[in-house]
Amino acid sequence: MKSTTLVFGVLLVIIIVLQVYNFRCYSDTKNVKFDVTLINGTHKLIEKEVPTYANFHIYETNLQYKELNGYYRTIYYNVIDFKIIE
Repeated sequence: MKSTTLVFGVLLVIIIVLQVYNFRCYSDTKNVKFDVTLINGTHKLIEKEVPTYANFHIYETNLQYKELNGYYRTIYYNVIDFKIIE
């Protein structure tokens, strides 16, 4: 009985450590500055805090990036073009 409890305890500790490590790896963020061109032709400078893994694209005039769970996060609306400013 003690060995079964010990095995489950060790497995629980391993799972918790892996979850914390996974959260830390994918929770890093960075500030990114964008020069966006809006539908009406004007330019706007915006700065957003996004995950470090983010790859940006425009879908139906929305500036977005894909999250790890498969959903898309919209950063800004009514965009026809964008540039990332370093």
